[in-house]
Amino acid sequence: MPASIFNDAISFGLVSVPITVLSATEDHAVRFRQIHTADHGLVRNHYWCEAEDREVTFAEIGRGYALPDGRVIPVTDEELRALPLTTARAIEQIAFLPASADDPLRIGPGYFLQPQGAVAAKPYLVLRHALEHASKIAIARYAWHGRERLGLLRVRGDVIALHGLLWPDEIRDPAAVVPPSGHPGRRRDRRGHGADRGHDPRRPHRPQVHRPVHQSPARRDRGQGGFEGSLQHGVS
Repeated sequence: MPASIFNDAISFGLVSVPITVLSATEDHAVRFRQIHTADHGLVRNHYWCEAEDREVTFAEIGRGYALPDGRVIPVTDEELRALPLTTARAIEQIAFLPASADDPLRIGPGYFLQPQGAVAAKPYLVLRHALEHASKIAIARYAWHGRERLGLLRVRGDVIALHGLLWPDEIRDPAAVVPPSGHPGRRRDRRGHGADRGHDPRRPHRPQVHRPVHQSPARRDRGQGGFEGSLQHGVS
Protein backbone atom coordinates (compact mmCIF):
# COMPACT_ATOMS: atom_id res chain seq x y z
CA MET A 1 0.00 0.00 0.00
CA PRO A 2 1.62 3.29 -1.07
CA ALA A 3 1.90 6.06 1.48
CA SER A 4 -0.62 8.91 1.36
CA ILE A 5 0.73 12.10 -0.23
CA PHE A 6 -2.09 14.45 0.79
CA ASN A 7 -5.85 14.61 1.23
CA ASP A 8 -8.07 16.54 -1.18
CA ALA A 9 -11.49 16.37 -2.82
CA ILE A 10 -12.83 15.90 -6.36
CA SER A 11 -15.30 18.64 -7.19
CA PHE A 12 -17.82 18.35 -10.05
CA GLY A 13 -20.97 20.42 -10.05
CA LEU A 14 -22.38 20.60 -6.52
CA VAL A 15 -20.71 17.32 -5.53
CA SER A 16 -17.46 17.13 -3.57
CA VAL A 17 -15.82 13.73 -3.03
CA PRO A 18 -13.13 13.56 -0.31
CA ILE A 19 -10.17 11.55 -1.62
CA THR A 20 -6.65 10.56 -0.63
CA VAL A 21 -3.89 11.05 -3.22
CA LEU A 22 -1.52 8.07 -3.49
CA SER A 23 1.51 7.65 -5.72
CA ALA A 24 0.77 5.36 -8.68
CA THR A 25 4.40 4.66 -9.64
CA GLU A 26 7.56 3.29 -8.05
CA ASP A 27 11.15 4.32 -8.69
CA HIS A 28 13.47 1.33 -9.13
CA ALA A 29 16.49 3.32 -10.27
CA VAL A 30 19.83 2.43 -8.66
CA ARG A 31 21.12 5.42 -6.70
CA PHE A 32 24.67 6.04 -5.53
CA ARG A 33 26.00 8.09 -2.65
CA GLN A 34 28.98 10.41 -2.94
CA ILE A 35 31.98 9.12 -1.01
CA HIS A 36 35.52 10.21 -0.21
CA THR A 37 37.63 7.89 -2.37
CA ALA A 38 40.52 7.83 0.14
CA ASP A 39 38.56 6.27 3.02
CA HIS A 40 35.08 5.59 1.52
CA GLY A 41 33.46 8.01 3.95
CA LEU A 42 30.15 9.58 2.96
CA VAL A 43 30.33 13.13 1.59
CA ARG A 44 27.58 15.52 2.68
CA ASN A 45 26.47 18.79 1.13
CA HIS A 46 26.61 21.94 3.25
CA TYR A 47 24.53 25.11 2.84
CA TRP A 48 26.64 28.25 2.50
CA CYS A 49 25.43 31.84 2.79
CA GLU A 50 27.11 34.03 0.17
CA ALA A 51 26.32 37.28 2.04
CA GLU A 52 27.84 36.21 5.40
CA ASP A 53 30.35 33.72 3.96
CA ARG A 54 29.46 31.03 6.48
CA GLU A 55 27.62 27.73 6.74
CA VAL A 56 23.93 27.89 7.71
CA THR A 57 21.57 25.27 9.08
CA PHE A 58 18.46 24.02 7.29
CA ALA A 59 16.27 25.86 9.83
CA GLU A 60 17.76 29.18 8.62
CA ILE A 61 16.84 28.55 4.97
CA GLY A 62 13.73 30.03 3.33
CA ARG A 63 12.46 30.80 -0.17
CA GLY A 64 13.08 33.78 -2.40
CA TYR A 65 12.14 34.90 -5.90
CA ALA A 66 15.07 36.19 -7.96
CA LEU A 67 14.34 39.23 -10.13
CA PRO A 68 16.12 39.78 -13.49
CA ASP A 69 18.22 42.58 -11.96
CA GLY A 70 19.63 40.23 -9.31
CA ARG A 71 17.47 41.27 -6.36
CA VAL A 72 15.77 38.53 -4.35
CA ILE A 73 12.29 38.95 -2.88
CA PRO A 74 11.70 36.76 0.23
CA VAL A 75 8.55 34.59 0.15
CA THR A 76 7.32 33.01 3.37
CA ASP A 77 5.20 29.89 3.90
CA GLU A 78 2.43 32.06 5.33
CA GLU A 79 2.32 34.15 2.16
CA LEU A 80 2.09 31.03 0.00
CA ARG A 81 -0.75 29.62 2.10
CA ALA A 82 -2.60 32.96 1.83
CA LEU A 83 -2.59 32.94 -1.99
CA PRO A 84 -6.17 33.15 -3.33
CA LEU A 85 -6.21 29.76 -5.08
CA THR A 86 -9.75 28.55 -5.66
CA THR A 87 -8.42 25.02 -6.15
CA ALA A 88 -6.46 24.91 -2.89
CA ARG A 89 -9.01 22.56 -1.31
CA ALA A 90 -10.36 20.60 -4.27
CA ILE A 91 -9.55 19.07 -7.66
CA GLU A 92 -12.03 21.05 -9.77
CA GLN A 93 -13.17 19.50 -13.04
CA ILE A 94 -13.51 22.05 -15.82
CA ALA A 95 -14.02 19.99 -19.02
CA PHE A 96 -14.50 16.50 -20.44
CA LEU A 97 -12.72 15.24 -23.55
CA PRO A 98 -12.60 11.97 -25.52
CA ALA A 99 -10.11 9.50 -24.04
CA SER A 100 -8.01 9.70 -27.23
CA ALA A 101 -7.67 13.51 -27.11
CA ASP A 102 -4.83 13.72 -24.58
CA ASP A 103 -1.34 14.78 -25.69
CA PRO A 104 1.27 12.36 -24.21
CA LEU A 105 3.88 15.12 -24.30
CA ARG A 106 1.95 17.10 -21.68
CA ILE A 107 1.24 14.22 -19.26
CA GLY A 108 3.22 14.11 -16.02
CA PRO A 109 3.46 11.60 -13.13
CA GLY A 110 0.37 9.64 -12.13
CA TYR A 111 -1.44 9.32 -8.80
CA PHE A 112 -4.29 7.10 -7.61
CA LEU A 113 -7.29 8.80 -5.99
CA GLN A 114 -8.86 6.80 -3.17
CA PRO A 115 -12.27 7.74 -1.70
CA GLN A 116 -12.30 8.47 2.02
CA GLY A 117 -14.92 6.19 3.56
CA ALA A 118 -18.18 4.62 2.44
CA VAL A 119 -19.99 7.93 2.03
CA ALA A 120 -17.41 9.27 -0.42
CA ALA A 121 -17.30 5.94 -2.29
CA LYS A 122 -20.81 6.36 -3.78
CA PRO A 123 -20.23 9.58 -5.79
CA TYR A 124 -16.69 8.36 -6.53
CA LEU A 125 -18.11 5.23 -8.22
CA VAL A 126 -20.64 7.37 -10.11
CA LEU A 127 -17.85 9.53 -11.56
CA ARG A 128 -15.68 6.51 -12.37
CA HIS A 129 -18.55 4.78 -14.15
CA ALA A 130 -19.44 7.94 -16.11
CA LEU A 131 -15.87 8.41 -17.34
CA GLU A 132 -15.49 4.74 -18.21
CA HIS A 133 -18.89 4.33 -19.89
CA ALA A 134 -18.47 7.46 -22.05
CA SER A 135 -14.75 6.80 -22.80
CA LYS A 136 -13.94 10.29 -21.52
CA ILE A 137 -11.15 11.97 -19.58
CA ALA A 138 -11.70 14.96 -17.32
CA ILE A 139 -9.53 18.07 -17.34
CA ALA A 140 -9.21 19.57 -13.87
CA ARG A 141 -7.44 22.31 -11.93
CA TYR A 142 -5.78 21.71 -8.58
CA ALA A 143 -3.20 23.31 -6.30
CA TRP A 144 0.19 21.67 -5.74
CA HIS A 145 2.91 23.24 -3.60
CA GLY A 146 1.23 26.64 -3.73
CA ARG A 147 0.79 26.65 -7.49
CA GLU A 148 -2.33 26.01 -9.55
CA ARG A 149 -1.85 23.23 -12.07
CA LEU A 150 -3.77 21.44 -14.79
CA GLY A 151 -4.63 17.80 -14.27
CA LEU A 152 -6.13 14.90 -16.17
CA LEU A 153 -8.51 12.38 -14.56
CA ARG A 154 -8.82 8.98 -16.19
CA VAL A 155 -10.03 5.52 -15.17
CA ARG A 156 -7.26 3.04 -14.44
CA GLY A 157 -8.62 -0.39 -13.59
CA ASP A 158 -11.19 0.17 -10.84
CA VAL A 159 -9.87 3.54 -9.63
CA ILE A 160 -9.57 7.12 -10.88
CA ALA A 161 -6.04 8.27 -11.64
CA LEU A 162 -4.78 11.85 -11.66
CA HIS A 163 -2.02 12.97 -14.01
CA GLY A 164 -0.36 16.35 -13.84
CA LEU A 165 -0.47 18.28 -17.11
CA LEU A 166 1.89 20.92 -18.43
CA TRP A 167 0.37 24.25 -19.38
CA PRO A 168 0.46 24.99 -23.13
CA ASP A 169 3.21 27.61 -22.71
CA GLU A 170 5.40 24.99 -20.97
CA ILE A 171 5.71 22.98 -24.20
CA ARG A 172 8.52 24.22 -26.38
CA ASP A 173 7.85 25.02 -30.03
CA PRO A 174 9.10 22.03 -32.09
CA ALA A 175 9.88 24.34 -35.03
CA ALA A 176 13.35 24.91 -33.58
CA VAL A 177 14.31 21.25 -34.08
CA VAL A 178 12.72 20.59 -37.49
CA PRO A 179 15.41 19.33 -39.90
CA PRO A 180 16.16 21.68 -42.82
CA SER A 181 14.06 21.04 -45.90
CA GLY A 182 15.69 20.30 -49.22
CA HIS A 183 15.43 18.18 -52.33
CA PRO A 184 18.78 16.45 -52.82
CA GLY A 185 19.39 14.96 -56.22
CA ARG A 186 18.98 11.27 -56.79
CA ARG A 187 22.04 9.33 -55.79
CA ARG A 188 23.60 7.26 -58.55
CA ASP A 189 25.53 4.05 -58.14
CA ARG A 190 28.42 2.86 -60.30
CA ARG A 191 26.06 1.48 -62.96
CA GLY A 192 24.04 4.69 -63.22
CA HIS A 193 20.90 3.19 -61.61
CA GLY A 194 19.03 5.25 -59.00
CA ALA A 195 19.96 4.10 -55.50
CA ASP A 196 17.01 5.67 -53.75
CA ARG A 197 14.15 3.88 -55.46
CA GLY A 198 11.01 3.30 -53.40
CA HIS A 199 10.83 0.19 -51.26
CA ASP A 200 8.47 -2.54 -52.41
CA PRO A 201 6.72 -3.94 -49.30
CA ARG A 202 6.18 -7.24 -51.14
CA ARG A 203 9.92 -7.72 -51.50
CA PRO A 204 11.81 -8.54 -48.27
CA HIS A 205 14.88 -6.46 -47.55
CA ARG A 206 18.22 -8.21 -47.75
CA PRO A 207 21.54 -6.76 -46.60
CA GLN A 208 24.19 -5.74 -49.14
CA VAL A 209 26.48 -8.66 -50.03
CA HIS A 210 30.07 -7.72 -50.92
CA ARG A 211 31.68 -9.98 -53.50
CA PRO A 212 35.35 -10.94 -53.44
CA VAL A 213 37.70 -8.61 -55.29
CA HIS A 214 39.09 -11.41 -57.52
CA GLN A 215 36.31 -12.97 -59.60
CA SER A 216 36.40 -15.38 -62.51
CA PRO A 217 35.61 -14.06 -66.01
CA ALA A 218 32.51 -16.26 -66.10
CA ARG A 219 31.11 -14.65 -62.95
CA ARG A 220 31.86 -11.14 -64.25
CA ASP A 221 29.91 -11.93 -67.45
CA ARG A 222 26.85 -13.30 -65.59
CA GLY A 223 24.20 -10.63 -66.28
CA GLN A 224 23.95 -7.86 -63.71
CA GLY A 225 26.48 -7.52 -60.94
CA GLY A 226 26.29 -6.20 -57.37
CA PHE A 227 23.11 -6.30 -55.32
CA GLU A 228 20.64 -6.87 -58.19
CA GLY A 229 22.70 -9.75 -59.47
CA SER A 230 22.81 -11.28 -56.01
CA LEU A 231 19.01 -11.34 -55.84
CA GLN A 232 18.70 -13.07 -59.20
CA HIS A 233 21.54 -15.60 -59.12
CA GLY A 234 22.22 -16.06 -55.39
CA VAL A 235 25.56 -15.91 -53.62
CA SER A 236 27.94 -18.82 -53.85
